[in-house]
Amino acid sequence: MTDRLGGDAERVSSPGEYRLHVRRLVALFAGLGVLEIGILSGPTVYFTEGVKPIAAAMLLAPIVVLAVVIAGVSAGAIYLRRCGRPRRDLLRRADRLLAGLLAALLGVYVAVACVLAATRLLPIAAPGDALARMHPMLGWYFVIAAAGAVVLTRRWRFIFVVALAPLLLMVNATAIGELQFVSVEDVMLDMATNLATIGALTWLLRLAETSDASGAQQRAQAVELAARQASTRAQHEANSFIHDHILSALIAVANGLPDRAALRDSARQALDSLSAETAVASPVATRTLLNDVAGRVGVMAGEIRTDVVLTREHEIPPEVAQAITEATLEAVRNSLRHAGSDDAPVTRRVTLTSDACGISIEVSDNGCGFDPAVAGRGRHGVSGSIIARMQDVGGRATVDSVPGEGACVTLRWRPNLDSADQQRPERDAAQSEAASWERSLSASMESVGARAIAAGLALVHFILLVYECAVHSYWHWPPAALSFIALLPPAVLLLKAWPDALLPRWVAQLTVVVIAAVNFLVLPQIITTGWPGYASWCTGAGSDLSRGLLMRGRPVYAWAGSAATTLATAYWVISTGRPLLMIFTYMLGHYFTLVSWHGVAHLSTRATTQIAATQRETARLQAQQHAHEEADRIMTSRMASVRQRVTPLLTQIADGKAPTPKLRSQAYLLEAELRDEIRAPFFTGTSIVTSAQAARRRGTEVILLDDSGDNTTIDDQVRTNAVNYVTKFLNVTQSNRVVIRLNPPRRPTLLTIVTDDTRYRLDRQGELIAESAGGQVN
Repeated sequence: MTDRLGGDAERVSSPGEYRLHVRRLVALFAGLGVLEIGILSGPTVYFTEGVKPIAAAMLLAPIVVLAVVIAGVSAGAIYLRRCGRPRRDLLRRADRLLAGLLAALLGVYVAVACVLAATRLLPIAAPGDALARMHPMLGWYFVIAAAGAVVLTRRWRFIFVVALAPLLLMVNATAIGELQFVSVEDVMLDMATNLATIGALTWLLRLAETSDASGAQQRAQAVELAARQASTRAQHEANSFIHDHILSALIAVANGLPDRAALRDSARQALDSLSAETAVASPVATRTLLNDVAGRVGVMAGEIRTDVVLTREHEIPPEVAQAITEATLEAVRNSLRHAGSDDAPVTRRVTLTSDACGISIEVSDNGCGFDPAVAGRGRHGVSGSIIARMQDVGGRATVDSVPGEGACVTLRWRPNLDSADQQRPERDAAQSEAASWERSLSASMESVGARAIAAGLALVHFILLVYECAVHSYWHWPPAALSFIALLPPAVLLLKAWPDALLPRWVAQLTVVVIAAVNFLVLPQIITTGWPGYASWCTGAGSDLSRGLLMRGRPVYAWAGSAATTLATAYWVISTGRPLLMIFTYMLGHYFTLVSWHGVAHLSTRATTQIAATQRETARLQAQQHAHEEADRIMTSRMASVRQRVTPLLTQIADGKAPTPKLRSQAYLLEAELRDEIRAPFFTGTSIVTSAQAARRRGTEVILLDDSGDNTTIDDQVRTNAVNYVTKFLNVTQSNRVVIRLNPPRRPTLLTIVTDDTRYRLDRQGELIAESAGGQVN
């Protein structure tokens, strides 16, 4: 059970939530196990002749006290974990305390074992009639092995369990007064069983570590994706803001708008927009949003008819409210700028609707109309300020127009799914995670480690069988031998690789039948009248198969096998005249072991869904926070850059200064530069910007276009080659018009330069391919 999962997780210095939860569960059952075995072995310690109860109690008390504290701390930690949003600081302190307590338990146990190996403080008499005279240190071996599994590293936990065996053999021999084969039997069988337990826990821990690593990777990917998406949205929002509020003012100055009052108002509005807080801070009610948009439309042009239809209220996220507002106003601005005609007046109408389907806004006019496919090429107004802006917030925008027949821009946004629809994917994800965890646990039975441990257990039981037959522990030995042979097929089937690691039901049924049969066959053959000792090896072997059924995801059949063993025990006890209490004392240890295995496996599977849900929520919040931070950073940087460049010019115009040729030239160059940043982000911040400005001053119309897409990555060397070539070209060109276009990623060429009479192409390495006419840049 210790292979087939990556070993890197073992070296993670800080345990993740899945591993911590497994540790809490194991610690809880370890604490309870110490108490249970202490209660069972109490009569042995108290009634055995030669034992000093007070001295024994003082010696064993530290282990019992530590167990009580461990059980309490682990139960408290599990409770905190089950709370919706646990107090993380308190939970972290509890986990650190739990790790320290478990390590202390191991140390105290070893120290007490060394004392008892050297001194005969706990002499053990012959087995009694109803109670197993187990030595408490040997009984706690299983619990200590489980505790070691969650405290020690993978290598050391196995070494620890094996190293304890000779020490406990000495403890047992010292307690009895001599080394007997029964001491070897005790330690050998317990060590084999504990190695199986360690193997199962190791697989469970590695599965938990793999889940922790996967969860951390998914959270990191979610944060990275959110940052990229936020960066893209912020760039779109900044581009749309610059287009809607700044470029129009610069164009008016560059064109020398004769209406000086309108020119001043345009400059003031642009300056005000740069200094105003554009982001909405909190969710907005639908009524407030629609009335605010209608009011802003009325301020822009009083002759526009606005209709607000409200049949259903929604809570609008702030970024959605801002996108709807800005997209609507841009649609209205486009209509005011482009729909007019000298021949006939234009009627405009804005309809704002909120109903059960969400929000829809229509901006329509009966103006000159246009072809949306043609108008969108190389222009940002429709594609960026309206369509992309709505898409960035999960909405949709459509443009319907035909030349000569007016235009209609429709914005739609639907609220999130209702709670029932939202919970369904969560439930499906939770069920998928639980099923995946259960399949991984089941697959552990198919590992090389599991088969090796099973072979060891089979060998130990075979040695016990041979020894018990040799010392004549049975009335007839063939039933015992046949029972051992009968146990082998279900064991092999439990370890066999099955499709999807799903154990067939018939295998589980067969296992239960064999468990019942071997116990009914072997127990009545035992000659001894008191405690059967290891002559009843069949019960332990049946418990091993039941634990295998648990790991295979067949808990009902596992408990059915244990119930069948109980029935066989009851029949044997009653038919041989043994005390009825022996049914309870004989099966109690087996039941506790099965409960421990079932509890750890089941509760860890159950906790998987809650932990995964918590991690998804944590990832969502982290991604959301990181996205907001990234968006704020980009918007602040872009706005600061724009403000620094345009404020001196627009301030002069707003103060009433006439648009001199020098100011008009500055406005033209600034407008071209800002438009380049919107249309061609690839060139932003490179030497091409300066060369393009110089070319424009010489009278060359330079148009930069970037069609590579938001997610395209270009090698640094290729970028350098392309930038250097374009820069050289712009520095020497004398053409009237130059269009430089970064091509889409699927094109064979990286970049195209088109002038009045020549076309140049750069390949995907940034090198010149050919030119249609004219000369070559050297």
